[in-house]
Amino acid sequence: MTTVLIAVDASDASVHAVETAHRLFGDDASYLVLNVGGGTYVPVPIFPGEMGLVSPLAWAPVVQSQLAAEDLRNDSGAPDVISDVEAAETIAKQTGKEGGLADATALGIVGDAAGSIVEVAVEHEADVIVVGTHERGWLTRLLTSSVADEVRRESPIPVLAVPRPAEADDDH
Repeated sequence: MTTVLIAVDASDASVHAVETAHRLFGDDASYLVLNVGGGTYVPVPIFPGEMGLVSPLAWAPVVQSQLAAEDLRNDSGAPDVISDVEAAETIAKQTGKEGGLADATALGIVGDAAGSIVEVAVEHEADVIVVGTHERGWLTRLLTSSVADEVRRESPIPVLAVPRPAEADDDH
């Protein structure tokens, strides 16, 4: 039986990657849907320095949940406190379900995205890693690395990079 690890975030590109993996590997494969939490980036203001103006386009990692606030409510409607690992597992479960793999094993961890994806794939003896990709402008590519590219460089396991559908790129 083929074991497929699908690395996801809370994006439409990830849902598309889940759908594509299911279409390619079928119902007989074993699916692991993984979300690695703790890697959202937000802009940080930079001030002039001794060497002149510093570019205001610096980025810094900020650990924050990818879940929307409405996803973190308990039965009484009050905010629910969950760990980063639980949040990551919830994202994996939701994305797998949205992509048609409600019965997939959902895994959530916190750490470096690319390294963690490869580590989990090796640990679970995955036959292939599936990652979704999205179009990034030249400036974004210059300032931030691509998780899909890092996974392809680090992985001893074959990696299938699924591009975001063309119609979805029109929205951004």
